[in-house]
Amino acid sequence: MGSFASDTYCRKNANSKRLFSHLKQSLLVSSLILILCLGWNVGMGQVSITTTTAVSENFNGMGASATATLPTGFKIGTDWSTGTTATTLAYGTSGVGIVTGTSSGGAINWANGVTASSTDRALGFLSTGSYTSPKTIVYAFTNNTGITITSIQISWNYEKFRSGSRAYDWTFFHGSTSTATTAETTGNQSYAADAANTTVSNPPLSSSK
Repeated sequence: MGSFASDTYCRKNANSKRLFSHLKQSLLVSSLILILCLGWNVGMGQVSITTTTAVSENFNGMGASATATLPTGFKIGTDWSTGTTATTLAYGTSGVGIVTGTSSGGAINWANGVTASSTDRALGFLSTGSYTSPKTIVYAFTNNTGITITSIQISWNYEKFRSGSRAYDWTFFHGSTSTATTAETTGNQSYAADAANTTVSNPPLSSSK
């Protein structure tokens, strides 16, 4: 890739292939992002990178709150400048607070295990008839190393916590504006529709990118 001349943004967009507004939907989650090197100039709330050492985020610092504050640099929404910075619900894969086929939709603080006690967290969504796709996670970061960056390497995991009755696509974009419109298809992930939305994966199913 060429060098980045401004703030850099990465966006993951979840979009269903079919719309069934009366059905609960599956959730597909990004759980880990590793950042190697990045753009220029600091913007408020963005992550400032000062060395070429890899930067990682596992979302465990969000804790167990249903309204957890997102890690620095992350927002929910198609435009980073206007995105929200907190989840709206928390679900787990076992015990009290486990996600079910009738759980409400929202921006989810996911727990691998019991909602209130698990220290293995992930950021994502649960779509429903009233909380519909597409939904987007955006991450903004800035190069303050003092050197020109000529490439970037990013890796992460998609996780699926519950089955869903419609197909789902995650698509990946990057760019130097807050809307990140340059598609990168190697970061995409597709999930076929399941027969029902009642199967919880404990631990969640993981796909690496």
